[in-house]
Amino acid sequence: MKILFLLLSAFFIGCGKPEAGSVEKREKTPSLILSSWNGYRGGTSGKATGYFPKKPVLRWAAKVGSNLNSSPTIIEGKVYIGSGDNKVRAFDAKDGAKLWSFECDDVIEASPFVHEDLVIIGSADGIIYALNRQTGAKEWSLTTDGKVMSSAIVASVAGSEAILIGSYDGKLYALNPSDGKIIWEYDTGDYVNGTALLGKEHVFFGGCDEKVHGVKIENGEGVYQVPVGSPIPGTGSIFNDTIYMGSHDGRFLALEAKSGKIIWDLTAEDGFYASAAVEESGLFLPGRDRQGRLLNPKTGEEIWSTHLRGTVDSSPLIIGDKILVGTKKGFLISLRKKTGKEIWRYDCGSPIVGALSYADEVLYVPLQKGRLLAFGRPLGSSEILD
Repeated sequence: MKILFLLLSAFFIGCGKPEAGSVEKREKTPSLILSSWNGYRGGTSGKATGYFPKKPVLRWAAKVGSNLNSSPTIIEGKVYIGSGDNKVRAFDAKDGAKLWSFECDDVIEASPFVHEDLVIIGSADGIIYALNRQTGAKEWSLTTDGKVMSSAIVASVAGSEAILIGSYDGKLYALNPSDGKIIWEYDTGDYVNGTALLGKEHVFFGGCDEKVHGVKIENGEGVYQVPVGSPIPGTGSIFNDTIYMGSHDGRFLALEAKSGKIIWDLTAEDGFYASAAVEESGLFLPGRDRQGRLLNPKTGEEIWSTHLRGTVDSSPLIIGDKILVGTKKGFLISLRKKTGKEIWRYDCGSPIVGALSYADEVLYVPLQKGRLLAFGRPLGSSEILD
């Protein structure tokens, strides 16, 4: 049964906070070098570069609070993730040992974003936090007028870097990463839930106003708004200057990034909450109708489809010749990209809602019941080819 996306998170209760727009600041710590998986899905396409074995093993499992809908970020041997117990945690990627935690005043469904020495993350308490990624100490915070459920990205604004992040107050914010001060804001008038997609000159996102927005990166000026007919609950994908975006009522669209022109669309029996994973050879689209489809990204023509073992809200990944996808029934599934044939399946014993993450040949899987799993080749194995 469909649940109206506008009612999601209705039971979250925020605590008293400073006035909207107020900023608290701490002294900045030195910058550090980053690896590539520094935020939600590690980029805009859902394609990971690397290798994943045919028969992976569970490397470790870590307890991560409860009601886990966030997804992990992995940087230089450390894993960062939010949780439904109001905490952001850091773990050692090698063995899952806990390094530090920071407590907010409400649940965290957003995925952390790492920018230089900061972990940027929003909470249902309406606050955007910047934490020292080595210690978890708060560097600065910005209070918005709504829950912050989307994840951050970084973009160049007027020659300087800016953090872009949306809020349930209807706004997409561009923030100075050093102190959290607002550079510009773009108001949609309704919840912004998904993470923005970074294009060449524009940023793209959808929300509960039922539109895909194209916004100029340099000044926050709107370029276009494309109505899709129902709320957009998740994050889209962008590949080869094409935006791919799904909606609550089961409509999925491919749009020209520059103009917002619809190139093709399809309609399924249920909604699309997961982001599509896309590369030149195909676009993998799982949905709440329990189907996984590989489509031609240029035309939308179906290459193959397969029945998945449950509905899918977790965004999948393409890794080499495999597609990895998690279901709300708790199955982690590896599919052969060329045919859709199931290669491997693991019963995690808990719904998978947060997006899958990948770094250093390890796949990280967040379980809604509050555990984080790490899968990879057996330790000591020199396996390269399946």
